[in-house]
Amino acid sequence: MIYPFYFLFFSKQLINNMITMFYNKINLIPVVLVSIIIASLSLCCIEDSNDQDKNPAILVDPIPAGYEYIATVPNSNYNEFSEHIIHSKEEAYRDRDNLDVSIIEIELDSKQSVLEFISNYKDQYIELPDGSRFTEIYFNDHNAVKIKKYVINNGTQVPRYRIIWNNENIVYIVKSNSNLEDSSLILAKAIIA
Repeated sequence: MIYPFYFLFFSKQLINNMITMFYNKINLIPVVLVSIIIASLSLCCIEDSNDQDKNPAILVDPIPAGYEYIATVPNSNYNEFSEHIIHSKEEAYRDRDNLDVSIIEIELDSKQSVLEFISNYKDQYIELPDGSRFTEIYFNDHNAVKIKKYVINNGTQVPRYRIIWNNENIVYIVKSNSNLEDSSLILAKAIIA
């Protein structure tokens, strides 16, 4: 006889617990919904303080047809050419042949430091046995130097081109993995400087 009463008590207690849990969950639902709404409103109202993320390709505007912006990264690979570098960065692109092209922008502390940097950068290359490694070029009111170097690609020597010039105390280097001269030149002409 005790068994049925125990069962009824257990059932009644279980039902009361379930009703209490359900009632507490019903009260909890509006609190959760209000929290979600407040969180979503506060996130949508936060202003983006980094405008460069919206248009990170600040050196090239507009990007030439057939070229694609990839990324901007800090760059410190050029400290060997000068102790006077203030800031440097590299922008990566893909050209119309889907090959990598990059723009390196290096800010130095003075015009004299710029001239020393360019001289030191060119000194890393030895003169070619046949033909000139360095060619003076002119574009966008800037005197520049086109540098030809060779790499081995599938067992064959192929040229790669770099262009270096300055505007005030900033040095620009555009280098391409293409064997076509205009791959780096097209991007160099598009730089806002």
